[in-house]
Amino acid sequence: MPFHASRLIRLMCILTLGFAITAIAQDAGSSNAANTATAATAAATTTSQFVFVPLGNNSSFGTDRRMSEYRINSATGALTVVNKFIKAQNIVNFSFRDPKHRFLYIDGAARGSSFTFDAIAEYRVNSSTGAITALPGSPFNPNQQQIGFGVIRPDLKFAYLDDFRSASLIHIVSMNPATGAMVKDMGTFTIPVGNSATFLLRLSFDPTGRFLYVPNGEANLIDAYVSNPTTGALTEVRGAPFVPRGSSSQLCSPKADFCGGAVSISGTHHLYYVSSNFDGVSEFTINSTTGALTELPTSPVANPAHQGLGVRVAPNGKHLYVNAPTQFGQSFIVAYTINPTTGKLTRVNGSPFAVPGQPNFMDIDVTGHFLYTANGGTISGFHINTTTGVLTRVPGSPYSAPGNTGITIVR
Repeated sequence: MPFHASRLIRLMCILTLGFAITAIAQDAGSSNAANTATAATAAATTTSQFVFVPLGNNSSFGTDRRMSEYRINSATGALTVVNKFIKAQNIVNFSFRDPKHRFLYIDGAARGSSFTFDAIAEYRVNSSTGAITALPGSPFNPNQQQIGFGVIRPDLKFAYLDDFRSASLIHIVSMNPATGAMVKDMGTFTIPVGNSATFLLRLSFDPTGRFLYVPNGEANLIDAYVSNPTTGALTEVRGAPFVPRGSSSQLCSPKADFCGGAVSISGTHHLYYVSSNFDGVSEFTINSTTGALTELPTSPVANPAHQGLGVRVAPNGKHLYVNAPTQFGQSFIVAYTINPTTGKLTRVNGSPFAVPGQPNFMDIDVTGHFLYTANGGTISGFHINTTTGVLTRVPGSPYSAPGNTGITIVR
């Protein structure tokens, strides 16, 4: 078996066992725009939202892998099935979207390739019906590499994709901003030795698109880069990488078999870091000129779950959510209130909130009223109280989705 295929299978097995990797979608919670609408107001929206759930660990289709699609009830957050087993242009493993929630990207082995390389299947989602239409040039194949998760710059001019075969490589891909289609692999960027993780599964842009942040869950550090507005080339931010207070470089074992790390950004000024190897939530301010990070005096904030594998800031910028799957026992979503001036976190009353299974993936809808987790065999949905940050289960949750390996919301 080729080396890169074995690494992918190893990762998929880890997901099956419930060992976490972080959330994959571009962080919808990076805006500080005011959002005081209630769930009743959300019900008046004319644009539907759809939840796509890859079924990369569902073997009932043989060697094929598919995805399920659900519609979000804009009043209650309940999910109804639109298409249970969608067959994409590739073998569906993981998914991500553009920053504006318009386009869906599916990572997986190209059909008929005997698992020799991966491709990105690219789709526009019909905002009324949820039907998917392939973008021009889809599926996109970046030089027959085994690409994994990705992030798209806010201006949709470049995508940055990690490489499963070499965790130190990031593929820089030009895009057509009008269609959302990937156009050309511009080359790769090599992360400096010592800064790269076992796998790079989380890349995050600040809202301006100037700075790209790459967390390393094993070394417990955050690397930072300036993205050239014209070429997309990356230049390391001065002072990077940034090491969270109280963290240390360590192998995942024996705490976990796989290191997950993630960051999320509130507005343009504050960044938060979590990891499976780190007991807390780190708080940073972002230098808007240089992209450098400065840790707050209050950091790290206590995390009652003692680890974090994904982190999201709500669209209104008021609250932060950490998904904390555990190897055995109960899993949780930990909620915090964000001080809009200082960035300091305060735990929400009643937090942490219990989640069944292993919430390896998490996403928040564009209205900021609903949060969903993919738990390996189920999907959990929660209503977000936009004033207090408290989570309550939506009707019908949890929903059965055997073998899920991700969750992405598109409208």
